[in-house]
Amino acid sequence: MKMSEMFPSKYLKAADIERGRERQLTTDYVDVELMESTGDKKPVLYFKGEDRGLVLNRTNAEVLSDAFGEDSDDWAGQRVVLYCAKTQFAGKTCDGLRLRPAVNGQAEAAPKPMDPADTNVELQQEAEESFS
Repeated sequence: MKMSEMFPSKYLKAADIERGRERQLTTDYVDVELMESTGDKKPVLYFKGEDRGLVLNRTNAEVLSDAFGEDSDDWAGQRVVLYCAKTQFAGKTCDGLRLRPAVNGQAEAAPKPMDPADTNVELQQEAEESFS
């Protein structure tokens, strides 16, 4: 049995999304909540159809602010993509949740990693064409 199932989190976390996978969600509202672990108040973004919210860090809040405006009241009803990415936390590399706006209501395809073999073939073809 998974311990995450024994002690479910009140908030979404990186372990909820497999690396390389994404979830497209619709924002609902932002609420400021007291974090039990630290005693700090933090903004939490809730999504339509999802019971748990995402505690917003500065990075995710800035992404939303840049895309949808400074006022979090304007974020309601916006389509976003939630994904897992490597990040730094307390000086260590770990998985973290990141947001990006969906493009035209659809998830924008993540850039395909460049295959060095493809690049070498393309460069070789360009070189051959330039000498022909």
